Amino acid sequence: MGRFGHRVDGLKVARARESLGANGHRVTQAEFARRLGVHVITLNRIENNKARVSLDLLERIADQTGKQRGHFLSDDDDEESDPVADLVKAIRRVVREEMAKELA
Repeated sequence: MGRFGHRVDGLKVARARESLGANGHRVTQAEFARRLGVHVITLNRIENNKARVSLDLLERIADQTGKQRGHFLSDDDDEESDPVADLVKAIRRVVREEMAKELA
């Protein structure tokens, strides 16, 4: 989690929202925002990767769409760096490299 919330993949949020519709009708941003209890502008910013989300909102998105929270988390590094996330990635990379050496 960054300083201001979790970075999510907005396209995944939008696709999940759209898949909720029945009979070929897509759920609009306005309807989904109402279900989530947020303003439509907030949802638009999330879907366009311009806003981070709180854990509470991430859980509501997951609950409404039937997806796991992790499904929506972004691996995108084009925003400001999160030092803890960077450290975890570095540790994972070193572990993978060491395991590969042992298997070789």
